[in-house]
Amino acid sequence: TLYLACEVLAKLLWSLLEHFEVTGWVIALTFTAIGAVALLFQTTSLKLRGPLVTVDCCQKAKVAAALWLDPVLWLISGINLTFGFSAAFMNGYVNKTYTGAQLGNSAVTGLAALTALSAGVLSQVFGAISTKSGKGPIVILGSLSFLGIPFCFFALKCCENWNWWLIVLYLLQGSGRAVYESTNKGIFADLFKTNAPGAFANQILQVTGAFAACFFLSSILKGETLAWIALVLSLVTPFGYLAAVALRKAQAAREERCRSSQAALSETPRRNGAV
Repeated sequence: TLYLACEVLAKLLWSLLEHFEVTGWVIALTFTAIGAVALLFQTTSLKLRGPLVTVDCCQKAKVAAALWLDPVLWLISGINLTFGFSAAFMNGYVNKTYTGAQLGNSAVTGLAALTALSAGVLSQVFGAISTKSGKGPIVILGSLSFLGIPFCFFALKCCENWNWWLIVLYLLQGSGRAVYESTNKGIFADLFKTNAPGAFANQILQVTGAFAACFFLSSILKGETLAWIALVLSLVTPFGYLAAVALRKAQAAREERCRSSQAALSETPRRNGAV
């Protein structure tokens, strides 16, 4: 939540500077200076000095790669892939083609701040709901949010002359991102309790891979094609989650039967000896 709050403030500041027609390189230099000051405060407030700890990058990569043969990892990748692809679609296509052209560059940054703000607020709401209803309904809600963006393109003929109605797309993206920021990460923690570091490494790999793929594809594919990809990803996400949960339950039941069988076999010699 703190991260999202800082993101909202940063984007609002950028939007405000653009509104007053501050030169782009000046804005970038300002934010670079703010980052340098933040780093300076970090070095003075945190105990960064201490014994040198060597990090085996190959070992970390092996921990992440060890999960690649587990089908559950890919069954729950839907929210990651959909969020990454949808975010790149909004930033790389919608912002440039519609928002910037109709509302100006300052509105692009302002609406991006609205996305982060709505994600921060709704992530708290969805987190509270999931404790009572379970994570399944929230996953479906997030998928429907991402689905709403291509739905606007195909059913509502978005987005020529939408002007400020474009805000709907950013709110839908914020709602989907809220599920990604909260419930989605909880799903990875629940389904990979024995290798959480590897699971979260793959979670980041999935979302950044989808983000990069959409940006690269946006240079060779039309916006309608990109919207279709986002639509398909959002549709399959709930089914993948349900399949992953069912698979984990089946694995747990199988392991329980094996433990019961082993316990029964170990008890047999004791009974024979007692007789």
